[in-house]
Amino acid sequence: MYPSAQRVKAVKKTVTRHIGEPYLEICEEIRHTVGMKEWYEKRKESIERIFGTAKEFHGMRYTRYNYKALMEMKVGLTFACMNLKKLAKMKKRKGLLDPVDTSFLLNSFRNLIRSLKKKSVSEVLVF
Repeated sequence: MYPSAQRVKAVKKTVTRHIGEPYLEICEEIRHTVGMKEWYEKRKESIERIFGTAKEFHGMRYTRYNYKALMEMKVGLTFACMNLKKLAKMKKRKGLLDPVDTSFLLNSFRNLIRSLKKKSVSEVLVF
């Protein structure tokens, strides 16, 4: 055997942390404090419910477009429609809209979302 083959080299492994790891640890510490635990529990009621609604009713479960830009347009339009619908419902509840105006707005949003489901984004949007 060759003398170099008989020697075993000591292998040292170094572990490097990501540059953002300390910030992530700070966020995790804040999240586990008493006040933030209660706030984080309420997240399920609002934020995650909105994403669940988008996935279930607005076709966000799977991507239907080949390019990232087209999918970003679809997501942006969908969430804009969801926000406008939410605004119309809030105004109706507070009595700031006439019933005729509210039904027109809600029907317009429903039709826009239906057209987004049926057509591609490039067919709905005219540049």
